[in-house]
Order: sequence, then structure tokens, then C-alpha cells
Amino acid sequence: MRVAACLVGEVSEVPPSLPLREDGAHAFRAPTPNRLRVADIAEFRPGGASKCYLFVVFDRFDGRFVS
Repeated sequence: MRVAACLVGEVSEVPPSLPLREDGAHAFRAPTPNRLRVADIAEFRPGGASKCYLFVVFDRFDGRFVS
């Protein structure tokens, strides 16, 4: 059984929809547009101000931002 760790150190099962290559590594490339999208979120404090969050979604066909 494969597991994935989240940021606070908890361990959870890897979702079954996670794309993998035959060698077991992540397969984050898509053969056509809109087949695979990945998201990332970042927290930062610009100039020591309140927390800001940046959430982006990428289309893995060409690496362009979706939102």
C-alpha cells in the first residue's frame, strides 16, 4: 500500500486517480488538453502584512495556467 503525507505530518492513502507511469513514478504529462490538471496553493505575507493565498491550476498538456 502506498501512502502520501500531508503538510502537518498526517499519513493518508494515495487517491486511486493519481496518475502513475509503469515504473511507479508520477505521470504528470497529458496527451491532450484538459485531460490532467494539477493544483498548487501557496501562503505568503507580502511586506509582513496579513496572510495571502495563491491558488493556481495547471493543464499538464502544455503547462499553461487554467485558473
